[in-house]
Amino acid sequence: MSTTTLLVTLLLSVLPISELRGAIPYAYFNGTSLLVSALISACANACIPLFGFIFLETVNKLLLKISFYKAFFERTVEKARAKVGEKVSKYGLLGLMLFVAIP
Repeated sequence: MSTTTLLVTLLLSVLPISELRGAIPYAYFNGTSLLVSALISACANACIPLFGFIFLETVNKLLLKISFYKAFFERTVEKARAKVGEKVSKYGLLGLMLFVAIP
């Protein structure tokens, strides 16, 4: 696997628009075996929650000191809560998992 193919595969696997549906075929059709394509893409995709937690614990706390960012963040969170809050509270973790898993 060339460096360019690896980098594009990693990028495609973490982008919400393509994720594994775009990364695996890209790597496969650029000469990587299906198993290696799937493993690399799945591992990169599985790292997204880690980066999310790091962001929320560090960078987000720093950015919340900026009034424009704080207003934007709070507005975005309230919209998400209004949209799915009832279902998540009704179905709990399963409801949250379904909300995230189904685009």
